[in-house]
Amino acid sequence: MGLIRRRLARCLDPRGHRMPIEHIASSTDCIDSIAHQHGVLPSFLWDHPDNSVLRERRGSPHLLMLGDMVVVPDVRPIVHARATEQTHTFVRKAVPARMKVRILRHGEPVANTPWTLEVDDVRHEGSTDGEGVVEVPISPRAVRATLRVHATPDPLVYELTLGALDPGDEITGLQQRLRNLGYSVPTEELGALLEQTRAALRRFQVDHHLEPTGEPDEATQSALLAAS
Repeated sequence: MGLIRRRLARCLDPRGHRMPIEHIASSTDCIDSIAHQHGVLPSFLWDHPDNSVLRERRGSPHLLMLGDMVVVPDVRPIVHARATEQTHTFVRKAVPARMKVRILRHGEPVANTPWTLEVDDVRHEGSTDGEGVVEVPISPRAVRATLRVHATPDPLVYELTLGALDPGDEITGLQQRLRNLGYSVPTEELGALLEQTRAALRRFQVDHHLEPTGEPDEATQSALLAAS
């Protein structure tokens, strides 16, 4: 018990308040998963002044890099008085998260087509909408999913790593998006803007009517974000 008390004491300030936690993001973290882990709302983390630098740098709560620091501030309990011997309903906000993807084949949406989705051993079923969109509530801490779109004559299968997409202004983020769109980027070039990555960028630029410079300029980044 003495060891536990000492550990707790290091987490409290002189007034007895819990000190903020510095959460270092993993490769599959996003604000939703971190908030779920610490029992707070995603908006509470993302909008907090202590995370203003991170918010400005990343632009979206869904895009964190490995090693990003997210400050989890002190949370003060709220007490609700209710009568005894009665039933009262309390709703936990911000759970679950949602996964949303759009399925295209040869640039056209795979519309009104049955699909099955397995997310960390939980199975979902449905049909794409008229725009080829699949949208499903999932656990904020889900990390892997397999989506099967039962199109004819050839079904489509996607192995998804949730939360692992880097920001689009990072080299790794550009490379991940190029790969997701079917452009070849070798593993040995990840994190570096080398020749085969530039070649993939040029092919993408030609396909999207951009000047084929092989440079990740603003127009190319915007087109990648829109296409991915």
